[in-house]
Amino acid sequence: MKYRLIKLYPKSPNLGTIVKKDVLGYTPLNYNSYSAVIPESQVEDFPEFWEPINEDKEDTAAIFYNDILDYIHTSYFRTHPNIYNEENAVRLTCKKIGFAVEVSLYKSAIQNKNTAQKILRSFIEQNISKLSKL
Repeated sequence: MKYRLIKLYPKSPNLGTIVKKDVLGYTPLNYNSYSAVIPESQVEDFPEFWEPINEDKEDTAAIFYNDILDYIHTSYFRTHPNIYNEENAVRLTCKKIGFAVEVSLYKSAIQNKNTAQKILRSFIEQNISKLSKL
């Protein structure tokens, strides 16, 4: 069985990470993004973070997303230096596919990063036929 991470949590792998059941738990298919084995209960008992993947219909966009994880650059910056004490906004870029987005909708950097990664996944899903030729 395979699962895809759909929402970040503390110390989680990157959004979109796909894991496959192994002897010791779940192992990420892209070892460069996260190398630890994830306990079985952490994946199977938290459907708000992990969605099961129908292996017969594994979508090309998710595989492509995992393939470009090493090319995605994330940086943080403050949108309002006088209001927030820490970097809350996120700039996510991927030069390999010509993608860039800045998100500063929330006070939380984690919420902004989740949103930026969802935008990237949506971009990939909408343009997969063009992107898979890269």
